[in-house]
Amino acid sequence: MANQSYIVDIFYHQYWSDYRILPQNLTHDQRIVLDNKWRHKLWIPDSYFKNALSGHVTDIIFPTLYFAVHNQTEVFMASRVSLQLSCDMDFAKFPHDTQTCHIDIMSLSHNMKTVILSWKEFYITPYLHLPQFWLAGYSHETCMRNYAI
Repeated sequence: MANQSYIVDIFYHQYWSDYRILPQNLTHDQRIVLDNKWRHKLWIPDSYFKNALSGHVTDIIFPTLYFAVHNQTEVFMASRVSLQLSCDMDFAKFPHDTQTCHIDIMSLSHNMKTVILSWKEFYITPYLHLPQFWLAGYSHETCMRNYAI
């Protein structure tokens, strides 16, 4: 096994409830979209990519990040993120090998008493094109584990 890395470009979506948000003049079923300047005014879960070696929010023209508030307390955040992730790879059967690499996401400073990260349904776009790789499949698992910090 050799620890290698791979690079992904993903659209990362997070949803959370914050009962301290009560927008003025926003009814229960309305939705308001906020630009990336709001990231300094809202509480954002401190999730991070545990196996990332490096990463950044894509900012080709401007940072690709926005927020929406609906149902008066539900916050949605979308960002385009480029990550370099580590992966244990075994090339003993190269070029007939198969590698399974993970994207590990967790909270940096909160435990399961205050923040629980859970997956919603997701999909991989059919327009994914990597001539040197073939995506055989994808899945997600829920891992309810506290880590010592």
